[in-house]
Amino acid sequence: EETTAAEDGEVVEDTSSQETVRPSIDLFQTPVTISFDASYETVKDIISEITADKTNKKSIDVVAINFSEETGDLEGTMTYSMYSLTGTEKTYSEPAVSGVGIGTSNLFNTVERKAKIEAERRAEGAAKAEAAAESAGE
Repeated sequence: EETTAAEDGEVVEDTSSQETVRPSIDLFQTPVTISFDASYETVKDIISEITADKTNKKSIDVVAINFSEETGDLEGTMTYSMYSLTGTEKTYSEPAVSGVGIGTSNLFNTVERKAKIEAERRAEGAAKAEAAAESAGE
């Protein structure tokens, strides 16, 4: 800070060399990986939860999904990123999650395939019970 003498002996501050200081704004990316074993509807709900929030920015980076012949559900992993800024005047507010209708109602025909798997299990169980009953009756 420099000062100069003015007329009448007053001291006046010289502001010509002062710089404006701006706050530093930093961007952060937080990757999150989740694993799931869920129905198709639940997978759609997970994606909706991540993408519906327009205030707190997120992006889905990787999705890998397989149909489980054993359970009739979808197994998979998903990696998404959450983004945040520091150095802004914005205060944190809890995100509001709303439902978003997306895609098809039955990707991979999982509903029918799961029902078939469950019916086959019931039939196998009934056949085993019947065989055991016949074996016990002899």
